[in-house]
Amino acid sequence: IAKMNDYANFFGNSEDDEAKRDFLREDMMKYINDNNAETREILIKKAIEGDIDSCEEEKLEIFGAIKQPFWMLVKTSIQVEGSRELEIMVGTLIELLDQQLKNYCDNMETQRNDNQEEGPKCDWNEYEQTKEYLIKVDEIIQESLFKDANDKAKLDAVLGFVEIQTMLDKRVKKLFEDQLVCPQEASMIKKQYMVKLNKCMAQFMNKNTQFSKMNRIQRISCTKEMRNTMEERVNKLLQLELDDTFKQLDTEIPDFLTEAGEDGPITDIDLPADQQGVTRPG
Repeated sequence: IAKMNDYANFFGNSEDDEAKRDFLREDMMKYINDNNAETREILIKKAIEGDIDSCEEEKLEIFGAIKQPFWMLVKTSIQVEGSRELEIMVGTLIELLDQQLKNYCDNMETQRNDNQEEGPKCDWNEYEQTKEYLIKVDEIIQESLFKDANDKAKLDAVLGFVEIQTMLDKRVKKLFEDQLVCPQEASMIKKQYMVKLNKCMAQFMNKNTQFSKMNRIQRISCTKEMRNTMEERVNKLLQLELDDTFKQLDTEIPDFLTEAGEDGPITDIDLPADQQGVTRPG
């Protein structure tokens, strides 16, 4: 929690998006490396002595639960251009970590459901797909609607809308082929994205629309509305995914933490053991 608060404070005091991403990525990778090292030490002790105390068991459980969202932070810091998405993720993690801390303090005997079945990753899959739509929408706004209002820009925008329509159609088809196990995503596409997309296409394909006489706000407004809907959904899905990840802390212990794992401890690719400390950008 303290580390996430440190990131949030740094984000609030810096206007350099690149510095924000670099600082979080380097510091987070060092933190993950330190956790991996401590995990190895505990597992070695368990292998040699045959048992570890409750505190060490708890550490293994927590390290396993936070690994995925922390790697998500690192991945996002590499892929995104700005820092807004990182700031949202950090804020969400602060809330979730704080809740988990309260859970541990209030209930040290965690109840685990060994028979829990893992369903399809609907939220995460929809998040990844919607990010692809946003990339195309941003391309239309930046390359066709934000610049000169000429016939070529209008045509490029319409062709971009057609490409998005194709992406949405393919995704809906795939969802139905998978027996509609993720109904909320299909509903969002058909009732929100397609409706707004058709509205924007109709606007630019209307013969009475004089694209060259529209100001920038008029050209962008419809597409911007569609983009806002997608971005709001992405942020909600991200929070749901992080929330679900932390729920596993109370419901699941990975095989490598128990004697049931036949192949011994399974860890992600270790970071360099001699990784140096991170210096906060000036």
